[in-house]
Parts: sequence; structure tokens; C-alpha cells
Amino acid sequence: MSQNDIIIRTHYKSPHRLHIDSDIPTPSSEPINKFARQLITLLDTSDLSSMLSYCVTQEFTANCRKISQNCYSTALFTINFATSPIHAENILITLHYKKDFISLLLETTPIKANHLRSILDYIEQEQLTAEDRNHCMKLSKKIHREKTIHPTVNLNGSACFLQSPSDAIFCRHLSLQYALDSLRNGKGKVNLIKHYSSVESIQQHIPLVRDAEFRALLRHPPAGSRVIASKDFGFALDIFFCRMMANNVSHMSAILYIDNHTLSVRLRIKQSVYGQLNYVVSVYDPNDTNVAVRGTHRTARGFLSLDKFISSGPDAQTWADRYVRNCAIAILPLLPEGVPGAIFTGIATRMPFAPIHPSAMLLIMATGQTQQLITLFRQLHILPEKEIIEIITAQNSVGTPALFLAMMNGHTDNVKIFMQEIQSLVDNHIINEDNLVKLLQTKSANETPGLYISMLYGFDEIIDIFLNALTTPIAQELLNKKLVMSILAMKIHDGEPGLYAAMENNHPLCVTRFLSKINGIAFKYKLSKANIM
Repeated sequence: MSQNDIIIRTHYKSPHRLHIDSDIPTPSSEPINKFARQLITLLDTSDLSSMLSYCVTQEFTANCRKISQNCYSTALFTINFATSPIHAENILITLHYKKDFISLLLETTPIKANHLRSILDYIEQEQLTAEDRNHCMKLSKKIHREKTIHPTVNLNGSACFLQSPSDAIFCRHLSLQYALDSLRNGKGKVNLIKHYSSVESIQQHIPLVRDAEFRALLRHPPAGSRVIASKDFGFALDIFFCRMMANNVSHMSAILYIDNHTLSVRLRIKQSVYGQLNYVVSVYDPNDTNVAVRGTHRTARGFLSLDKFISSGPDAQTWADRYVRNCAIAILPLLPEGVPGAIFTGIATRMPFAPIHPSAMLLIMATGQTQQLITLFRQLHILPEKEIIEIITAQNSVGTPALFLAMMNGHTDNVKIFMQEIQSLVDNHIINEDNLVKLLQTKSANETPGLYISMLYGFDEIIDIFLNALTTPIAQELLNKKLVMSILAMKIHDGEPGLYAAMENNHPLCVTRFLSKINGIAFKYKLSKANIM
């Protein structure tokens, strides 16, 4: 073995043999060395979706083109596939770094090599499609704000429910009402001037029941719900339009959940008198309460990223720069009455992957996308520890963490997976004690503990999962007595404990599960009766 041959043992403990074709290590060789380690980690997982969703975000796949059957070219590398001259049953992958005369040789199995080919083929096709969309967007002048005789106003949070004057009407209520208005109109239209232009009209139009309906939507996302990158918004629209066409559905709506804000989108397929189909998309942002931004194309693939539909105002653009571009969005589709959700069966497998980003963790936990959560955790090991911590401890713009969102919305499986993965990261010394404490103290922006909210809503299985997960760090002596007592007290800002909330709201299973765990914890910390009380 030459001095340039290196053995890298990955997270999966499987060795690969690499040869760097460069006699003297130089700073310019660092990109290819970094790529080598990333590629090995990717090839060591049999999960093609993890490989794909990571690769599409990386610089080394930019401008990907297939030059020949066994050769691909990207902005930084040329990638060749050939039979290994040493082991004929294997494939030799050669990477040439274009910025310097450096090559990397990687020998792997045909299955793993084919995985990489599949990824490169997919990326090439997606990039070509994106170029087509860009071309269509340049040709179209029909993305515009829907006309209104009234000046644009922001009434998000300004009106209150007539049935409950102390409760404000926020973006979640406005966006859900807009989506329902669209579904109930035979042509998918919404009268923004009549119902959304003043505090009085909003109060008359939006009932209190919308609050419970929105919470139910997050707790039980409809078929076809998915967390994706905002840049893939147009790709998702194309999929929805195709399902609509196949099932003779002329219009539908969807809730767009982004950070701590909610928008709505309506999709409509129109046919002109000459038989020409037009695909219409209107995005409604409650911060521009009485207008929507509409786009029209003659092809379902004519739409681009979500930020193309964001208001041009400086505040909206600042928000989009921070929370939309390069971030994740959750799409929750809604169909007209009588149209079965079954038309979206299997649609999630065709949707683009969520980005490996803190915003994706937040939305996946908030909307209960369990399979996406599993995939996201599988991808984390290819990241530096700092980025892993950023994703695990993600908070939205008002300071609410991902674990709290899952506990608030009753996503039992997500809470279970999250707690298991956190313990694994603790055992592997990726999460330190400070970060563990921060995660276990999961609280909303107003300091409401996640355990309290689960007791309040009666999510007894989440109570059981969370308290069971506490036993391991307690046994490892990672949590002190004062901290554990604080977690178990579950007190909100006015001092009300979670146990009282469960009893007051008649959730006996929550009370039973909680009390059954107290004895073991009390014995461990030698808590007195006064402590327990």
C-alpha cells in the first residue's frame, strides 16, 4: 500500500480503500479529500433517499451532466465509472478535481456504484427541469397581485373572534378560512375585497371553530402532507396538478406552514374557449390580508420556488430571506367536499426530500411526518457535530423548540423517535450535558413546558414516553435533583403544575402514568414527601 492509500472507517465500520493521486498534499487537495469522506459515508448507507437528499444540496453536484454512459461532469469534478482492474467484481470510481490536477480513486461494490449513478441521473434531470421552469417564468408576465380597489392592509392579529373577544384572529385562522373559501366556491375563487379588507368583515366571516380545526389539521395531517424545501415548491405543485388532472379535479387548496407563520395556496386548472389548459396558483399571505399573489402557466411545471410568490415589500422580503429561501415548508393539501383523499395515496414517495436543515426538523416534528423524521436522523451522521446540534436544538422564530411542537400536537411516534435518537447522540458524546438539559426542559416561547401541554391535552402516551426516556440520563447521573424536580413540576408562568391541568381536564390516564413513574425517580434522588408534594 502506498503512502497515499488511506483506510477510512465510517460510522458503519466498513473500510474502503482510497488512493489520492497527488505526491504532495496541498491546500487545493482539501476539497477532494472532503468530498471523498462525504462520498464514503454516503456509499456506506443502503438508504438511497438519504444519499439523494444530501447530494442535491451540495456544491459538488452543481451543473451535473451525463457525458457518456460511464462519465459524469459537475462544476467541480469529473466522475468516471469502470470495472476494477484488481477486483473484477467491483467498480472503480475515479474523481478528477477540475481546479487542480488531483484525482481520487474509490473502489466499491456494483450496488453502491449504481446508487451513485442513480443520484447523478436524478440530479441531472432535476436541474434540466429547473432550467425549463426558469425559461417558462421568464416568458410569463402573469405573476401578479390580484387586483383590489382597496389599499393593501395587514390585519393579521388585528381582529378578534365575535364568539370570544379575547382571542385574536391570526394567520392560521386567516389562511385556513381562505383555503376553505376556495374549496367551497365552484371555481376556486375567493372574495378578498368583501371578506378580508377590514377588521369588521374578518370578524363576521371567520368563526371561532377555525382555531380547533387548524389544531386538528396539525394533529392529523391529511393525505399527501409533506415537508419539502421551499425551492421545490414548483415541483410539488406539478405533482398535485397531475393528480388533479388524473382524477378530474378542477381546484384544491393547501395550507403552507413555515416557521411560525401560515400561508395558503389555491390551485386551479382552467380551460379556455379554445381548449387550452391554464394552471393557476394563488398564494395568500395573511400579512397582506386583502390580496393574493397569482401565477398562471400553460404547463403544470411552469412554477418555481415559493419565494417567487412572496410580497415584494421590504418586510416580507426580509422574512423570506430568513425563513423561506433555503429553508423547509410543510404542505397540507385540502380537497373539495366529496373528493376522497385517496387521490393522494403514495404521493409522498414522489415528493422532493426535505432539506437537512433546522427548519425541516421543526416542521417534521410539528406535522408528525414520522418517516421523514427517521430519514432526517439517518442523514445527521454525515454532518459536522456543530450542524447536528443546530438541527437537534432547532427553535422557530419565537423560540419554540421542535420537541415541544410534537408534544403539543400529539405526535407520539415522533416524540419516541426523537427521544431515542437524543439518547444515542448522548451516548456517542455528540450532545453534551448542557444541550441535553436544554432539550429535556423543552418549553414554548412563553415558558410553557412540553410535559404540561401534553398533560393539558391528555396525551398520556407522550407522558409515558418522555418519563421513560428520563430514566437513562438519570441513571447516568447527567441530571441533578433540582433539574429533575423542575421537569416533573411542569409549572407554567403562573405556577400551575401539569398534574393539576390533567386532573382539571379529566385526563385520568395522564395522571396514572405520571404517578406510576414518580416512585422510581423519588427513590433514585431520595425525595421526601414534601418534595413529591
